Amino acid sequence: MFGVAADGGIKGTISCLDAPYGINHPAGSSSVRLTRYDDAGYVTWDESLTAVPEEPSAVGVSSPTTPLGVTDTTVDILVLYNNFLAGVNIWQNAVEQIQAIQTAMIVSTTAGQPVIAQVRLAGAAWIMRNASGVSQADLVFLRNSPQVAALRNYYTADVVLYLNSGSCIPPPGHTVIQGIAYLPGTNGVPPPPAPDYAFAASLYACSDNPGDWVAAHEIAHVFGANHNMDHEPHNPTPLRPYAWGHWARLLGSDPREGARTIMSYADECDAVTDLCPRIQHYSNPNVTEEWFATGSTVHDNARLIRDYASILAQYRDSQGRIFKNGFD
Repeated sequence: MFGVAADGGIKGTISCLDAPYGINHPAGSSSVRLTRYDDAGYVTWDESLTAVPEEPSAVGVSSPTTPLGVTDTTVDILVLYNNFLAGVNIWQNAVEQIQAIQTAMIVSTTAGQPVIAQVRLAGAAWIMRNASGVSQADLVFLRNSPQVAALRNYYTADVVLYLNSGSCIPPPGHTVIQGIAYLPGTNGVPPPPAPDYAFAASLYACSDNPGDWVAAHEIAHVFGANHNMDHEPHNPTPLRPYAWGHWARLLGSDPREGARTIMSYADECDAVTDLCPRIQHYSNPNVTEEWFATGSTVHDNARLIRDYASILAQYRDSQGRIFKNGFD
């Protein structure tokens, strides 16, 4: 579960195996409303395995690094918004995005162990980009835009998350790309994770939706986390042999019940179940939710994230500049 103060009230989510739930205050009311999201998890896909064509890198922008002898242990994320989203309260929304990601990190941690990764909001800003929807072109743009580089350096962000406009609901007979990210170790993206590839993009409309958690999915790709092992296209060169998402069916259940973690697709689980919600967990064999053991020895995204968190955290030396921009 996560929650934040918003618009004079609270906003949050609860991740359960039967369905995700949202908590908020109805407009003009002081009461608390609990909403069940039965349709969360649209038939969509992301694109993390396809190589992205190179373009000339941005020049004239320095890349600050962590000073010698200083160990940064928190992954700072800069959240950027398409200029088509000009009506969004980006400060409030950016907090909610990072809260959802951090909550997934916390609940995916083995009891008694340090949190697999600490993430923090570095800053939030609009950028000029006249393209709706999510595509490979977003990653090329993020990696090579002088504007993005300048913002990333100013906010000293380890990772950049870009939120774009567009609908998460596919037209009949079509699919929608909800998110995209560089995945180290696949199709031209070198291992291990590196600052030049620390970019992810998501549709704003479903980035932190209960049951979707697209932003948390894409950010985990930047760490090196993979989809469920049986989903195609299959990554033949994972950073770790256990870097896979997980799904399972509750045997003997009627109706046939299943569940899946953040990195797992619905396709394979849906084929043998009637219900397969995505819960707000990365796979971990040491964490169980109700009947669902969220991982196994080869399905342990949590371990993979923990392995590489310290590398990502040292891409930039945090300066805390978010507070100099009027955000508190």
